[in-house]
Amino acid sequence: MTASFCRDDNNLANLVQNDRAYRVLKDLRDSPPFLQTKQYEAYAMVRQLGLPTFFISLSAADLYWPDFLMAVAHQQGKYYTKEQVEKLTWQERVDLIRSNPVTAGRMFKYRLDNIFTEFLESTANPIGEVTDKTKKLEFQGRGSPHNHSLIWIDGAPQFIEGDDDNNKKVCEFIDEYICAQIPEGDDERSKKLRELVVRLQIHKHSAYCRRDGRCRFGIPAAPSPVKLISGKPVENTSKKVKEATALLQEVMKVVICFPDESLDFALTMAKVGWL
Repeated sequence: MTASFCRDDNNLANLVQNDRAYRVLKDLRDSPPFLQTKQYEAYAMVRQLGLPTFFISLSAADLYWPDFLMAVAHQQGKYYTKEQVEKLTWQERVDLIRSNPVTAGRMFKYRLDNIFTEFLESTANPIGEVTDKTKKLEFQGRGSPHNHSLIWIDGAPQFIEGDDDNNKKVCEFIDEYICAQIPEGDDERSKKLRELVVRLQIHKHSAYCRRDGRCRFGIPAAPSPVKLISGKPVENTSKKVKEATALLQEVMKVVICFPDESLDFALTMAKVGWL
């Protein structure tokens, strides 16, 4: 590309129209060309390796990282103890993170890399043997990093439409590695896990998730005593779908009003039309 080429308005218009004007940014992290390249790489991995086994999202709980907050404060000439950091308000912690996004990003990357190398890809194989992965890093409004990853596991069963025996193995695989429950128990380990899950792993509604008046993530999720894997809709089931949808809506009303009751209780109340 020469100077005379760039002085021609038609040439520039053609570059913009065909998205070629931004190719110079392809090595600039998080620019549109850079992300498009990463997207193509992910598509290529799916074509070569098949569908990924896990899709995971990891957010930085940096508001609760005393060492990180102490380091950022230190850079500003403030020498906090761990006890002083724990007494900071939510807004004070947010302001600290916003003041130094570089340190926030470096700290998150260090922890993210260790989650993979020291845990997920360790010889313990906590989610099976990882054969490949791809990671996407982005930043949230207050400056905190956020990661999305696709992970391929060796020998993981793949869902096959209509193959009940195979899909039973898929459900068993899910049961082995995934659970969604609040830890119970009176020992210190269980109490600590419960505190972490309740504080960090339970969705709390906000203006962001309720931009359209309802939670965009569909939370609370509908309860089910068994695993359900969505497949292609079967013909002539519209009536059953409507009936199931109506019952599910009633069940959700019961669940919201009686969150500590069992699913059997919710189904019974929904069927008798308690409202």
